[in-house]
Amino acid sequence: MTLVGTDVAKTVDVNSSGTLAVPSNRETSFVMNVATSNQSNNTPVNVTGGGVFENQTYDPHLFSINYAGTKASSVSGGGAAAFVMNSPNADLTLTGGSDFYGSLVVKTLKDTGGTKLHYDKNLGSFFGIAGNPLLTSFSWKRF
Repeated sequence: MTLVGTDVAKTVDVNSSGTLAVPSNRETSFVMNVATSNQSNNTPVNVTGGGVFENQTYDPHLFSINYAGTKASSVSGGGAAAFVMNSPNADLTLTGGSDFYGSLVVKTLKDTGGTKLHYDKNLGSFFGIAGNPLLTSFSWKRF
């Protein structure tokens, strides 16, 4: 499946060698808002069994996953992934010893397979992605 634009899904479940492909066009980004209820039995983001988030440019700002719930997510496998995950209320487990390029904002992160995390400092310049704070205006005038 090739991703373009913004989508709302109950879950993101990629397994059995399935692929979510991000277009290599640097002008296009994809945002997935996951809307799984905390009472359901579904895992919000589940990548297992050879499933891949394919981002050939390794530019993580091109693929973002947002999830506001509290259910845990899991990413496993041997491939590399490049994306941004904003899930501040939920746990994330990484397994499989792969490389991850991007940004993870999660409640707790558990790495059980030696996954290497590579934060992309360029993400700080994109709106909606956690980065270093910047002073945007200043005045000596008192209100």
